[in-house]
Amino acid sequence: RLLCAAPLPTSYRTQSGFSPVGGAVLGAFFAQHPVLLVPVGALIGVGQALGFVLPDAMLADIIDYAELHSGSRDEGMYTVIETNLQQFVEIAGGVFPMVLLAGAGYEPLGGCSCGCGVSCGRAIGMPYARWHCPGDVGYSCTGKGGSELLFAPEEPAVAPCAAQSEHVQSLISLFFLAIPGLLALIAAIPAGKMPITARVHAAILAAIAARNSGGDAGE
Repeated sequence: RLLCAAPLPTSYRTQSGFSPVGGAVLGAFFAQHPVLLVPVGALIGVGQALGFVLPDAMLADIIDYAELHSGSRDEGMYTVIETNLQQFVEIAGGVFPMVLLAGAGYEPLGGCSCGCGVSCGRAIGMPYARWHCPGDVGYSCTGKGGSELLFAPEEPAVAPCAAQSEHVQSLISLFFLAIPGLLALIAAIPAGKMPITARVHAAILAAIAARNSGGDAGE
């Protein structure tokens, strides 16, 4: 309490905080390959944005095209199919990587009782600890991530609660970067060949409107 009530000596001060496991692993990866940070970040951003925008836009065009051929508008059926497919993918994408990580020796919080986003005050009643690990306790005045460590000469590059084996780190990088990037590139191929262009879609809507008004929808 006295240490926290007064300015800390220089030897006790630290400058940086730490990230949770995934962020720490990716941070270490980009620290080793800084030239990849901007291009990989841009690709991830574009891929995520397209993942939100393209599927629903394509589904809307497909619903219009199906109405032109069948005469009935079945957006409810198509939306349910899309939702179910997304759920199946999310189940596989969420379970399969965690099974592999568990087999590779992944430990939640690096085997620590708290830290890296889990409050030590709430978890084990130590409000002045940033992390509590076997053989290593990171004390600070507030216990919050990024707060200055007490009794430590410097901030560790990776907090113990975010430390994982090299094999686990490689798998995390694989599932966070390599596989999503590869799948985004593969998905871009059929998306780029989507036959319903803006001109075709306008013709579809015109044909539907003509048929609904009693005219000929054409081919």
